[in-house]
Amino acid sequence: MIIIALFLSAICLPLAGKLLPAEGAFALTENRRPAPLPTIELGTPGWGWSILTFPRRFERYWNDSFAFRWYLIRWHSIAKLALGISPSPKALVGQNGYLFYAAEQSVDYFRAVKPFAARELVQWRAELEKRRAWLAERGIRYLVVVAPSKETIYPEFMPPALRPVRPETRLDQLLKELAAHSSVDVVDLRPALRRAKETQRVYHQTDTHWNDAGAMIAYGEILARL
Repeated sequence: MIIIALFLSAICLPLAGKLLPAEGAFALTENRRPAPLPTIELGTPGWGWSILTFPRRFERYWNDSFAFRWYLIRWHSIAKLALGISPSPKALVGQNGYLFYAAEQSVDYFRAVKPFAARELVQWRAELEKRRAWLAERGIRYLVVVAPSKETIYPEFMPPALRPVRPETRLDQLLKELAAHSSVDVVDLRPALRRAKETQRVYHQTDTHWNDAGAMIAYGEILARL
């Protein structure tokens, strides 16, 4: 009986909540507008199509506006995090409450799964030298700065199963190639950020970007080279 009562409460709560004042159910960082309440205007051009599409449009509206939506989504995310499951396919749950970016092969880059081939390093060097020459013709100094990914600064908080398979990342390879065969000026921000993290947090714990402290450190390193 308890399970039945909980089940009925779960399916009836959002509907009953629609009788309450609006709660701002879409107050999330979803970066989109909520679906509007669909209408059917009989007698207007295309009204037949509006009837056919009404169920689908109403479903989108309901999914964006049912009562307690914000709380249910948040509780769902908290429950998944407690189980070590990422609430988003673009986020990776690390250790000690840290989240990392998981899209665009960022984990593979961290693990050095696919290193640069020799020809790729030559192509990168040639492209950077081409850009430097183009800017030099216009009296502009070229300084290459790579913003380190969060996992390269806080590798200790990555999941234990996702350790690097090689000692050198692609960035390590490129910096070594430039140091040996090019005079392109490069700033490696990783050493300064790693030193600073011993006394302060330089990246957000639940975001992929550096925080104000990390940005200030990067700014100082870049300014020192200009």
